[in-house]
Amino acid sequence: MFIDAVVKRIENGYAVLVSDDCCLEVSIPVKEGETMYMKGENVSLIIDNDGTVKCLTDKQTKKRNPTNKG
Repeated sequence: MFIDAVVKRIENGYAVLVSDDCCLEVSIPVKEGETMYMKGENVSLIIDNDGTVKCLTDKQTKKRNPTNKG
């Protein structure tokens, strides 16, 4: 399953993502030295059948799909 969301805020070590498509809010932990999230940044969540969640930021999504322009 793919969920497209936007970083709404960063609080208490979590990035809070909001998806208008699914009408939900998701909090994901942010560890120092790992991916940095910025307010307003687009993030795609990929949820596998086993429940594993992967996050792709705008930059990673463009690398994964080189046909994106802009």
